[in-house]
Amino acid sequence: MEHKKNILIVDDDPDILAVTKCSLLAGGFSVTAVSSGRECLNALKEGPAPDLILLDIFLRDIDGRRILNIIHKDSLNRNFKIALFTAAQTNTPSLKAACLSADAVIEKPFDPYDLIKTVSKLTGHCR
Repeated sequence: MEHKKNILIVDDDPDILAVTKCSLLAGGFSVTAVSSGRECLNALKEGPAPDLILLDIFLRDIDGRRILNIIHKDSLNRNFKIALFTAAQTNTPSLKAACLSADAVIEKPFDPYDLIKTVSKLTGHCR
């Protein structure tokens, strides 16, 4: 039996966090949900490492782009994929750069079925 793929969701919007978590649980994933950049970094330090991080770009405490940079600088933490969550236009230079260093971009609002399909593809999860 294949182990459930572990997804770390990082978003400071409680509604997005809840919908994303419920969608992924229904899709057969194991889910850890945190609402700040600090909690994300703590979860990565404490382990176990997720298979995928869904990272909101605009967090209140530590910007998602900064978290992305921290993760890329720490090669020990790079055994997973990262998908950026954003409701923003991705055509600004700083967002383009962040998007290029991520494995995927998921635009909000999203369709829960499309989210499951994208996460399954990124993690190699078979339903």
